[in-house]
Amino acid sequence: MLETGGSLPLTVTSGHVTLVDATGRQHDMLLDQCSSFDRLVTFLPGVLDQCRPNEAEVQRWYINRQRYNFAIDDGINMTQLRRQSDGWSTIQPGTKIVMRIVTTEVVRKFSARYRCCCGTRNDVKVDEATLLNALARGRIITW
Repeated sequence: MLETGGSLPLTVTSGHVTLVDATGRQHDMLLDQCSSFDRLVTFLPGVLDQCRPNEAEVQRWYINRQRYNFAIDDGINMTQLRRQSDGWSTIQPGTKIVMRIVTTEVVRKFSARYRCCCGTRNDVKVDEATLLNALARGRIITW
């Protein structure tokens, strides 16, 4: 029989971290599950299984294309967690980690230079939608 000087707790509790997925849904996770980028990514499929199917599908699309990141939200600042950052070691029980979707917007502008009657050269920028709309209607854009 093993004697101890003190009593041992009946249960061992580990700290929890809140993961907010890209749809804003909060998931409680064990601190150990969020100790590194790779560990957190390993648990993402289980987290997404708790979401509505359409929300999970959209998030998986971005995850599969690596178009997401994680950040710590302390209520004042957002600190991005990179795969190799030291931020992972600062995660404590109660930390809120936010999964953010990264999108890119392609904006194409067309520009032309024209010379005013006063001799000044001017740049004119036209967005793609305006140009395509004019061409589809058989019109030209003049200034």
